Amino acid sequence: MSDSPSVLVLSSSYTGISRWIFAPYLLFALPYLVLGLAQRSGPMLLIAGAMGFGAALRYMSSRRLLDISIAGDVVTASSYRRTTRFALSTVSDIQLLPRNRACMHVRELTPFGYDLLFQPRGATRRGENAGVQEARARMLSAQ
Repeated sequence: MSDSPSVLVLSSSYTGISRWIFAPYLLFALPYLVLGLAQRSGPMLLIAGAMGFGAALRYMSSRRLLDISIAGDVVTASSYRRTTRFALSTVSDIQLLPRNRACMHVRELTPFGYDLLFQPRGATRRGENAGVQEARARMLSAQ
């Protein structure tokens, strides 16, 4: 048997996909933009603008999503380019948010700020998520 602490992965495996979901909006907007400019067509430019606006909204809502896991008393948070580790005792709360999101609030400043946004793993029913409940229990035992 190994003495290594069990790893609790809080982030959904779809987090990477959620970060890039804005790309199809841009890919669909590009032909409308090109044709709209070539033909000087107002409706095509309007469609391209709406799709571009939708892409911007999707990007803004998902760009802060992180991959978060807890191993023993260490929390690991990572984005595309950066990974940081900090003590579990610095976590003050984990809050479930609408639209299948959760936020980990930390007391000390991290490279990602004080609020770490992630997409929780598993189902969220009646305002509760099993992974988030286990993380809260670990957080309370670490303090």
